[in-house]
Amino acid sequence: MPYCFAPIAAARPIACPNRRRTPYRLAPTAAARYDVRFSMRPFFPRAGGLGANLRRGFLGLLSPEAPTIDLQLLGRTLFHAAVIGALAGLVGAGFFYGLEWLQSLLLDDLAGYVALRAHGERLFVSHGVRQFRPWLLVVLPAVGALLGGILTAKVAPETQGGGGDAMIDAFHHHGGIIRRRVIWVKPLASILTLGTGGAGGREGPTMQIGAAIGSLVARYLKVTPKERRILLLAGVAAGMSAVFRTPLGAALLAVEVLYRDDFESDALIPAVLGSVVAYSVVISIFGESTLFAHAPRYPFVPAHLPLYGLLAILVAILAAVFVAMLRGVQKVFAVLPGPKWIRPGIGGLLLGVFCTPIILIVGHRIGAPGQGLGLMGGGYGSVQMAITG
Repeated sequence: MPYCFAPIAAARPIACPNRRRTPYRLAPTAAARYDVRFSMRPFFPRAGGLGANLRRGFLGLLSPEAPTIDLQLLGRTLFHAAVIGALAGLVGAGFFYGLEWLQSLLLDDLAGYVALRAHGERLFVSHGVRQFRPWLLVVLPAVGALLGGILTAKVAPETQGGGGDAMIDAFHHHGGIIRRRVIWVKPLASILTLGTGGAGGREGPTMQIGAAIGSLVARYLKVTPKERRILLLAGVAAGMSAVFRTPLGAALLAVEVLYRDDFESDALIPAVLGSVVAYSVVISIFGESTLFAHAPRYPFVPAHLPLYGLLAILVAILAAVFVAMLRGVQKVFAVLPGPKWIRPGIGGLLLGVFCTPIILIVGHRIGAPGQGLGLMGGGYGSVQMAITG
């Protein structure tokens, strides 16, 4: 994979004809890429030829054009990433706790809906016999989504939607700058929506929350635009790691989700460090249990490999259909009359009307009223059942 580098002092975009960097689901942008210079000048005198190559580092022995890295800048960036990881770990833990608390209070205890949960989501244990109230399953998603819609429309419109697209847009088109209010508006709006039964995941909100933390730290530390974008991605990785407890996976996702066929290599090490620190903070609060319980051991059968390939193709097709349907619904709701803040409430009401009959039918058949195969909420319990049975 070819790399392009430019002097830090120039601080301007450069052309890289051999590198395709198409932003994921966003218009292509000439994203500036600047190098992180690893200076060897204190160790080698100024000289031409071999001496000049040695000043650039040991890679200079192989290529005269090899870049150099500034140790001071590298150390500063890693320290900033660690600070972001600690903050994102605390915020992510609070977001996860608040979401589980509201869902346990309203869906479990008040509505009597037995939501499917993953192994690491069981923070609250309800005691006593629940009374199943189907009519509340129709009302609660609408109320929660309506409150979240009012909050986002009046305080921070950029927090509307899932959050992943807003993070990508801030990285490519706003220099990594995100307003400070996103740090508290997005968690609160997401808790109101998901905690009342909204059928959505925590991935998008977590991305935007972590990105806002990274942008905030970068703003107060007055770093360069390039460092600010790197710290934004470190915040994304830290937030994902805090909520899903997957430090390596969160770091890889943070640097890869920005582009359709590439990844932000400069931010990989800060993202890994930030996610590890955030993970350490979370497990010190909730313990070392993973989000999903481990699957039983299965023997490896080479004859099953073609089936895995077919499964990957099927999942890709279904994912494309899901995204197309999601975009279509977004276009329909965008042209609805009335204020924007009322649209989430309409969606929540339609969700309750659609899911409640299914929950009644399924609950009657399995003898557990209120259990509807994880239709309402994040759906991670359904994934847990698929893993462990």
